[in-house]
Amino acid sequence: MDDTGKRLLLAMALSLVVLWGYNRFFVLNKPGPGQEQEQVPGQISSQKRETSPVFSDNSPGQQLKTQTQGIRPVQVPAVSAPKPMAEETTRIETDNFIAVITNLGGYIKELHLKEKHTDKNVLLSQALDPGTGIGSLELEGFGQAQKTIPYKIEKAGQVVICRSEISPGLKIVKRFNFNNPGCALNLNIRLENKTQQDRQIKYKIIGALGRNSDKYDRRDRGYLKAATKIKNLKKEKELGFGKLRSGPRFYIGQTEWTGVKEKYFCQIIKPDNFETAGTFSVLTPKQILAAGIETPVFLLPRTGTTDHGYKIYAGLM
Repeated sequence: MDDTGKRLLLAMALSLVVLWGYNRFFVLNKPGPGQEQEQVPGQISSQKRETSPVFSDNSPGQQLKTQTQGIRPVQVPAVSAPKPMAEETTRIETDNFIAVITNLGGYIKELHLKEKHTDKNVLLSQALDPGTGIGSLELEGFGQAQKTIPYKIEKAGQVVICRSEISPGLKIVKRFNFNNPGCALNLNIRLENKTQQDRQIKYKIIGALGRNSDKYDRRDRGYLKAATKIKNLKKEKELGFGKLRSGPRFYIGQTEWTGVKEKYFCQIIKPDNFETAGTFSVLTPKQILAAGIETPVFLLPRTGTTDHGYKIYAGLM
């Protein structure tokens, strides 16, 4: 056999070896349908390395995008903040008073004393600061905004009822009764617990509020005082307008009455027979003298109510 024949046989043999090796290592070991390629723990397959960018074709975000292509997205309306409620006032006139009650806080915003035998009315109380009128109530732990929450106002003759839900299941009902002889009115505070849990409650209530201090001249301002009478104390406590500039004052004990005095007129709030923690007196940001009562912590039982009654006098000294 010459050299040419030998080279031809060698080439054919090498071709058979290559063909056998291809079938042995590539075709016969290729995963069949439903089979997974075995991966050595701790190693990353070349396929995963190639698809490792932040959003690969196999990432959950990309799958969600692919599945939702062509589907019209649901339009969710934007939730806007609730608009502040407009103030509405209720006017009540009796033989002795003209009162203006606001729905934002459910308290007396203005109180005028009607002078008999004249056409003049004396402005005794004016709430220039929101949440500071006669009957303004502040429950501990509910923030300052509660003092101006909306109330539903109902008027029946000389009685005005203010209702509000300060939190789910906790309601406040204020009842102003002007059907009294003389310069007095009654205020009843009812707290209603509509939940299945007992609640610990404590509140402050303003019972007397003067006028803007600018309404007084320098001489008359000297008569402007906060006064209070605590049980078992022989004398009432008085604080002048100037002393209250340094901050609010509080007297601890069972309250007989507390109020605001000026040269000719006064306002006094007197609690009915229930326990009080004491009284407070303060100047509002508009420099108006306010006085009121604070309760101790008391139990408001589940599905129960608690009533506190007050008598308010506003008139001549």
